[in-house]
Amino acid sequence: MSDGLDALFALTGGSFTSVEGAITVRGVAPLTVFFAEREAGHLATARFVELWKGGFEPRVVVSFLDGAPDAVVVVREASVDGDVLEGTVELVEGVLPAEAGPCVLFVDALDQPLEPVLAPPARKRRR
Repeated sequence: MSDGLDALFALTGGSFTSVEGAITVRGVAPLTVFFAEREAGHLATARFVELWKGGFEPRVVVSFLDGAPDAVVVVREASVDGDVLEGTVELVEGVLPAEAGPCVLFVDALDQPLEPVLAPPARKRRR
C-alpha cells in the first residue's frame, strides 16, 4: 500500500483533562482500532501517535461517555508514555471540559503510508 489509509481511527481512554490548550488522556488503550470501507484492524497506540510527528496534525473528535458534549480539536505535539497521552490542541468546535471520564478520540485518515506499520496480524481484511 503506497497511499495513506482512508480510515477512521478510535483511540480510547479512561479519563480526560484539559488546561489552556493542552490535553491529557489517562488509561489509554494499548491498541488503536481503525475502520475503513472494506478493512478493519488495529495498531499499537504508541506507534499510531508516532505517525503524527513530522507535520501531521490530525483533526480529532473527542467524545465523552459521561455526557459532556463532543469537541473537535487539532492535535499537535502528541506523545504517549505508558497509558498516558498528552498533546497540545487547538479547539475548532465545542468546549473541552476541564475533567471528564472515559472518552474516545476519533481521528480521521492519515496522510502517509502505513506499511510496514500495519503488518499482519494487525491488519485484517473483510470481503
